Amino acid sequence: MSNFEYNVNLGKLGEEELSRWCTSAGLIANRSLEEDTMGWDHLVEFPYIKSDTPQDKQEKPIECKIQLKSTQRTDKSVNIKLSALKRLVDYTSPAFILFYEYDNSISPVLEHSYLVHVDEKLITRILKKIRQNYLLKTPKKLNKIELKVSYGKNNKLRENTGEVLRDEIVNFTPDGIAKYQQDKDKLTKTVGYENGGYQLHFKTSGKELEDYFMNKALGLATSLDIKDALIKDTRFKLNGINIKESDEAEIEVSPKIHSKCKLRFKTSIYSSSISFDAELLQVPSVLTEYNRLLIKSNLFSIELGIMTKDSFENIKLHETLDKKVSIEECIRFFKVFSPSNSGKPLFLDLDFGIENGSMSYQCDIKHNHDDFSDLVNNLQFLKNKFDIDSSLEVHMEQLIQEENRIQALCKLLQNDVDSLQLRATDALEKKLEEIKQPVSFIVVLGNSTFGAITLVFARKTEDFIYQAYKVEILDTLSFNDHIPTNEQIKKLENQSLKIYVDEHN
Repeated sequence: MSNFEYNVNLGKLGEEELSRWCTSAGLIANRSLEEDTMGWDHLVEFPYIKSDTPQDKQEKPIECKIQLKSTQRTDKSVNIKLSALKRLVDYTSPAFILFYEYDNSISPVLEHSYLVHVDEKLITRILKKIRQNYLLKTPKKLNKIELKVSYGKNNKLRENTGEVLRDEIVNFTPDGIAKYQQDKDKLTKTVGYENGGYQLHFKTSGKELEDYFMNKALGLATSLDIKDALIKDTRFKLNGINIKESDEAEIEVSPKIHSKCKLRFKTSIYSSSISFDAELLQVPSVLTEYNRLLIKSNLFSIELGIMTKDSFENIKLHETLDKKVSIEECIRFFKVFSPSNSGKPLFLDLDFGIENGSMSYQCDIKHNHDDFSDLVNNLQFLKNKFDIDSSLEVHMEQLIQEENRIQALCKLLQNDVDSLQLRATDALEKKLEEIKQPVSFIVVLGNSTFGAITLVFARKTEDFIYQAYKVEILDTLSFNDHIPTNEQIKKLENQSLKIYVDEHN
């Protein structure tokens, strides 16, 4: 027998083996046009999956790309050109590297096969290597760079057959090819940016930035004007690439919400509490070494300052009273921030729920609010009288402006008329010792209106002046999300008077 000098083309051998596998498993393998001594790129198409659905609604068939590597080495790793790996990353359908391990005989026999999925871990390595090369002073062409790809027992196919290869590939697309393509496209765009991936360089004063962070957390600011802004792409935590510059710009930075909680105020450790829905925020500081803690509710926020053993130093009260909030929340605010509580030790309980527990602190909160205890009582009376929903939204300033009218309405409804005097309106009435006069009165709370049509009984005290001594309520008025006109009120008043006259004749 003659001896010949030749080397077995493992790449060609592997390509023919893969073609046989695909044919036996009902797959169509389309190989690339350019041969590589280590293997071929194959585009593998699957048949449709059998189902009972109409053919026009069949799920898209799987297709994938396979980079084949044939070897007689046993170190379980192969260096692959970065240009070839990038094609596998950019291909949105599943991509694999199939390793054929042959023995060292003259006519090599396939011993083992391994399938490596181009997954998130491998995609990260490939794209990071590409970015590192890009950042070099003199980048290389990708086909001049290699990346070691390893494989092991977790990648080993249980049998060297096309059927096993087919079933293994199907396992990587449990939700269908369309969902896989969508997820891979998103992955290739976002990997390496998990912790931001961008840096913003700019100029501003430390005081301006410090104040902005707090005002943003309080909802008092939206953006901050900055100078010499530069945005860098720092994907994979590598050196940044300048992507945008501007002499002047605006930035918006939102604070981190640590958790939602219930904020409860108590005058003593075991007293009843007044509670508010709140958030615990971490507000960055550029002038100190620690983040500032802020308990934020709708109408006010408490900046906790430096923590001591059982309290905080330098507590600051920030008010945001221009917000529209529930009438119940306004009532609670008036109760807590009364003159009697200013500068007085209060107990603050932060309740984070059953799973996260609670914290309690004692602190002094100083303020200069007036005493609105009468307004609180009157609002609670109106809520009960008109069955006003606690969620009715109002502005606190509106309540304070309407305080006198709210008090007047409450007195009418409670027949408290000691301070009510009427003036005679014509020459006949001035001769009468007693008169009855209709009085209609409304107050506006938020976008709603509440009031009453009354008949006031009064006795003469001097010419034209009559002191009220009794009130009869002819009707109560509620206008949800509506403020009535004077004409509407007058019409309702006339209707109520007519009913009253008819009943008393």
